[in-house]
Amino acid sequence: MFQYTEEQLKEWKEKHGENNVFEITVEDKKCVLRKPNRKDLSYALAASSGGKDAVKMNEALLNNCWIDGDKDMRDDDAYFFAVAEKIQGMMEAKEAELKKL
Repeated sequence: MFQYTEEQLKEWKEKHGENNVFEITVEDKKCVLRKPNRKDLSYALAASSGGKDAVKMNEALLNNCWIDGDKDMRDDDAYFFAVAEKIQGMMEAKEAELKKL
């Protein structure tokens, strides 16, 4: 199983932001991703024909946000689909209020 040091984690957090580094574990495999941003989402939408191909969209997000980890998380379908479910949870949005004037 992929392992990382506290020093590596510190470097990743310094580079990507304190709250923007995530670990995803599936059974005996592990990977570290950074939180997707607008550019990542824009690229993923373009790569997936405007979001029509969910697999390509998740694959683009995973590849763009990948920091390190077990290669199987990207290459093995069973692991990939498990990771893909969690990628959306990394994107957070503020709550907006709509007010008609």
